Amino acid sequence: MKNTLKFKTLSALVLGAALSVAHAAPVPLMQGLGKSGGATSHGDTLSSDTSPLRGPANSSRAPQLISLSAACPNLMVMSDGKVMAMCVDYITRDPKLTLLDKDGNVLTHIMLKSASLLGSVYAYANERDEVIFVDGHHNLISVRAQNQNGKWVLHKNFFGNIPLAKAVIGHCKKSGCDSVVAINPGSEADDVWFVTQNGVVGVANRKTKKVIHTKIANGETIANSFSTASNNRAAVATTHALYMLDKSNGKINVQWRQAYDRGIARKPGQLSWGTGSTPTFFGTNATQDEFVTITDNGKQMNLLVYAADKSGKQICKTPLFGSNNSGTEDSSIAYGRAIVTSSTYGYPYPKYPDGAGKSIPEKAPFIGGITRVDVKPDNSGCVTKWTSDLRSAALPKLSVPDNLIYTIERTGPSDNATALDSYHFVTLDWNTGALRTKKFWSFGLLSNPLQTVGNIGLDHSYWQGTMNGIIRVLP
Repeated sequence: MKNTLKFKTLSALVLGAALSVAHAAPVPLMQGLGKSGGATSHGDTLSSDTSPLRGPANSSRAPQLISLSAACPNLMVMSDGKVMAMCVDYITRDPKLTLLDKDGNVLTHIMLKSASLLGSVYAYANERDEVIFVDGHHNLISVRAQNQNGKWVLHKNFFGNIPLAKAVIGHCKKSGCDSVVAINPGSEADDVWFVTQNGVVGVANRKTKKVIHTKIANGETIANSFSTASNNRAAVATTHALYMLDKSNGKINVQWRQAYDRGIARKPGQLSWGTGSTPTFFGTNATQDEFVTITDNGKQMNLLVYAADKSGKQICKTPLFGSNNSGTEDSSIAYGRAIVTSSTYGYPYPKYPDGAGKSIPEKAPFIGGITRVDVKPDNSGCVTKWTSDLRSAALPKLSVPDNLIYTIERTGPSDNATALDSYHFVTLDWNTGALRTKKFWSFGLLSNPLQTVGNIGLDHSYWQGTMNGIIRVLP
């Protein structure tokens, strides 16, 4: 399923600090984002899926199972090491926000309301350790943890809510006709960007509470998160095209639109008919947002890389995987000039968003695979550097100081994913794709990570959401 500023001149200092300081800030970094390196599920607003922290690659301890009776796709690390888990409750199907201490003990929780399944997933922690979320009434709200006489409590609307309904449903005039899919802080202080399922893109200001918005397309839907970058820009992928937007002169403007091959239908292992990936900014410029990448949904999926400037020039279109595993619902890791993408083709999910439609074919084996593609030094195209046959059951994450990719491998008696499968905590070498470590993680249906992304805690533990809660790998 599928989350910024100041890089090149600061990278040596920040990444050096990450080797020894547990709370080194993620790079790049937006002003309105938490500083833990895991304040969003994708690590930062570029959606790089990287962490500046070391992980527990060589852990010899048994994993910690934390049952929450909910599927937990979004684990946000707070500045003090606590974790906010945004989960979906089994019974009510409503979002359940749970606060855990740094050792994985449940402190408290609060039930929220969401207008859609995807809206239950995407939230982030801001620089004040408030979780920012859009509720079922289309209000932008905050949730903050407070210790009251030794008891932890989650409070809503610490800064007051910001109504988004006029922007979200004003174009269709009915309460359930549209909903927010994802939110992200922008590069300008106090800006919160949001996108809706039916193609509305907006910005709300936390201080003034002013909301601006535009509808970027008709007949196109947004089924994944989006990313924000320097100079008030955002990259948004619909089921038909990738858009580069900016905020200037009090308006949201489309800088460019790049259509892609969306294929004949939704593929098995994906949640929508179109790209399954969140757009990811990356590069080697001062703000690490020189390029932007997504995957298409062609018969053989392609990695698409574009210049993130106003030209929107296509840098490359590179085929990924084979005829039996070419599709993904995962955002790519992107760092420097390298992009790592995993195949989710054939991966079974317990529930699909409304309007997902039937896949063609209806079912397929889960073959898996992970591959790295690099942009050439002269920007004249891309080259495939390595491919692994590992069957990743989670969205992989790169630990920059470890130079390792962390993920969960799914193994079983056959390529048909079943409730009898086992899961292993594994690391891959970023440079070669070679398997570096492998440790039994858990077994059975409730341990399924559902292609969600994990986060590294300030104590270097690894937190991974599952169908039943969280499994934490201890350092």
